[in-house]
Amino acid sequence: MNYSNNSESHKIISSVSFLVVLLYTLGVTLTIKDGKIIWNCQYGLKYGTTLYIICAILFMYMCANNLSTQTAQYFVPDSIWGFMLWFLIVILGTGVLYMMGNSMPVLKIVLFFVVIFTLAVFMPYLSTKNINSSLIITAIIVSTLTILSQYITLDDSIINYLFIGLITLIIVQLISLWFNYTSSIYSILAIILFSLFIIYDVNRLSKLTCDNTNFIDQGLTIFLDILNMFTNVHRLNNN
Repeated sequence: MNYSNNSESHKIISSVSFLVVLLYTLGVTLTIKDGKIIWNCQYGLKYGTTLYIICAILFMYMCANNLSTQTAQYFVPDSIWGFMLWFLIVILGTGVLYMMGNSMPVLKIVLFFVVIFTLAVFMPYLSTKNINSSLIITAIIVSTLTILSQYITLDDSIINYLFIGLITLIIVQLISLWFNYTSSIYSILAIILFSLFIIYDVNRLSKLTCDNTNFIDQGLTIFLDILNMFTNVHRLNNN
């Protein structure tokens, strides 16, 4: 997905949009108490989480607009080993983010966007063919699943099966990268799996409170669901 030919005005608009939403999000979700910056859950976990999901999407879009394939290659060499190494960095960064808990909100927010950036570096490698239709299809699917999650409740026990499916997909993806092979079947199965993940994670968000989670954990989880949904919709759309 090479956006290097985008106009400067387009890049400026995407950057300004992200900064405006980010400043509003920080103002809503953070507060100062006894000289320390802490989470502010005055407006509820759902609202704060939604804001960070929007921030992640806008940040990803801003990075995609400003990153060219040449720039991306400084981070991820165009080779199977380069992709695997960077993929490992993404997993480690995500794991550290989840393990931080509710403490140090500023550091957690910074690491949140670092993780998003490591994911954004992959974007220039995506084909621009049918990109707009893929975005629209993804938006429709995610919106529909969000609505359905209000009526469909997935039991917590299903998460074990979802993780088994996720690990299987990751292994298959790494093998397909190694042999440079793509299959529509893989994309279809991935779309089904992440549809279940979205319903489960939205269900879970309704059960949690600010006492046992924070906006970043849930925001990143649902954003990753959406991102994986988009990449597989886009892959299937191009196949």
